Amino acid sequence: MTAINTALHVQAGRRRITAIKSKCSIDFNAETTFELDSHADTCVLGRDALIIQDFERPVDVFSYDHSKAPESYRTVSGVVKYHHPLTGERFHLIVHQAIHVPHLDHHLLCPMQCRVNDVTVNDLPKFLAADPTEETHALVFQVDSTDDGPARTVTLPLELSGITSVINVSVPTADEFNERKCTRLELTSEHLPWDPYDSAFEEQEKAMTDCHGDIIDSRANARGRSLVISALSTIPEADDIDDDENLATILQSKVVISSVDTGKSTSGIVRTKTKKPVDAQTLARRWGISPDRAQATIDRTTQLMVRTCLYPTLSRRYSTNDRLCRYRRLQHMMFSDTGFSNVKSQRGNKCCQFYASGGWARAFPMRVKSEAHDSLSLVFQRDGVPPAMILDGSKEQVCGMFRRKLKEAACQLRQTEPYSPWQQAAEGAIREIKRCSSRMMLTTRSPKVLWDHSIELAALIRSHTASEIFSANGEVPETIMTGDTADISRLCQFAWYDWLMFRDAQASYPDDTIVLGRYLGPAIDTGPAHTAKILKQNGQVVYRSTYRHLTPDELERPEHIALRAEFDAAITAKLGPAASRDDYAPEDLTPDPSDPDDDDDSLLGDQLSEIDETPTPEVGDNYLQAELLFPRGNEMARGKVISRKRDADGNTVGRAHNNPILDTRMYNVE
Repeated sequence: MTAINTALHVQAGRRRITAIKSKCSIDFNAETTFELDSHADTCVLGRDALIIQDFERPVDVFSYDHSKAPESYRTVSGVVKYHHPLTGERFHLIVHQAIHVPHLDHHLLCPMQCRVNDVTVNDLPKFLAADPTEETHALVFQVDSTDDGPARTVTLPLELSGITSVINVSVPTADEFNERKCTRLELTSEHLPWDPYDSAFEEQEKAMTDCHGDIIDSRANARGRSLVISALSTIPEADDIDDDENLATILQSKVVISSVDTGKSTSGIVRTKTKKPVDAQTLARRWGISPDRAQATIDRTTQLMVRTCLYPTLSRRYSTNDRLCRYRRLQHMMFSDTGFSNVKSQRGNKCCQFYASGGWARAFPMRVKSEAHDSLSLVFQRDGVPPAMILDGSKEQVCGMFRRKLKEAACQLRQTEPYSPWQQAAEGAIREIKRCSSRMMLTTRSPKVLWDHSIELAALIRSHTASEIFSANGEVPETIMTGDTADISRLCQFAWYDWLMFRDAQASYPDDTIVLGRYLGPAIDTGPAHTAKILKQNGQVVYRSTYRHLTPDELERPEHIALRAEFDAAITAKLGPAASRDDYAPEDLTPDPSDPDDDDDSLLGDQLSEIDETPTPEVGDNYLQAELLFPRGNEMARGKVISRKRDADGNTVGRAHNNPILDTRMYNVE
């Protein structure tokens, strides 16, 4: 932008935006510009915009002249109208979480805020591009399919005003916006919180290159733009807080800094105070409580979706996306990954989506991997929304509906570093759940096609079993994840594939309505809390809440023993043979802790030798970042261990050993 004396300095925390003063009236016939401003860390809407939502998050605006008092501006959602110069099509461009400066005669577009919302911002002018296309120097939107039409790509060409990239827009009326005759394009996200000084952006950029500045994986962006993590941090509770660096890290992860004193004059103090939409005085009046109790309530609660009525005539509908209030908000990040089976289950499932955080886990069997976004909806509905979801680069997870649902639920999507499977904690959860499932199926000799029921139950058992992880301090993962004492009443009364008797309402005279069945686990979201999935003799799975264990007399009676043998024979004929050790990979087999005769070596077989050859990952490596002295001629040179050496496939070289002579790890030293 052109430097002028009346420029403003807008700060929210440390937000910085340039703006120009002008008159404050709105002209619905005037055309203005949306200017691309790389110095703006948040989008700014001027006077010529239709404001449709107030986020009730005011920011203080400081002039470059520190002697002037700061001004406060609103954080809003606004709409501008765009007329495509080539096709003639009209669009309504919606900008969420923008700062509204009413006296500004144009608008400012923050490129990064748009890119995080999956809008491609190509700011290189066409005349400077080596091979220009229609998407050069343009804003590119991927529009999902709707009732109005199929999915398509929309390209809005940018123009140059001097050296500034702009698009020409105008302000629509409220009636035009409510008629929905124009295609709506969202430049920024409404639900994903925007924090321009989040350290994750810097970490993501660094994670894309190695210590030499070379790109780690040229295909990293081929599956969509994602937030990348370069390494897994240790859990703060497990760190030594006596160490100065650890203490700083723990404080940064736990403390929200609301103000920073630069040590200069009072005009140099940066202050950002987010006000609650409903204050203590208003709450005391509405609830009929004392001001002190109202203030204590405000301090200890959140207000994620307080609605602001900008149109008393109710001409505009309120947003129907209530995921911020509908779902529980979890405090721990979650990992997710997809596992595959070489056996098609009875329900037609061939794969499974796993979610994990520490010892907590969930498993959702799927027919195809593209159903991963449906499992995400179930996680949000049943368990809650984590602050961030960490994924690998699989297309079904970082693109499409999966990504969209994360954004709408204000859950940050982060992607692990390429060729770094140890960063994906869900890998370990998948391994342990498979081991639990295989042990249950082998012990009970249940059919292979029931693996999906078994894997669901194994994940629930793992989540509700007291953890031996140091940071868990012996607590149950379900309790740590939700904050509520875990209840195991639905899981502890029956074991996998237990015999039971249940009342079959479909049986008719003279058949007995109390029939034999097998327990397959709890039925989530179906019937009362203790509803179970029960396998019938004809191979069908039914849901019943009225069932019981076999009595001692039934267990011993020859007639009942013959009845159970007949049941198993019928199940084998219907569903196929029982699972055997040959059906599982060695790493999926573990000793049964309840069997004292089960020897680790005999059960794992060749797995032990395979584990001995597995490279040790970088996580928790005690040599990384260490400073050492090396002989260099007649002198000693100081060097720093910066990373592990990797082979051509990106795997770390060597493995750790208690005996230093047998330690084969190799490092890069700078």
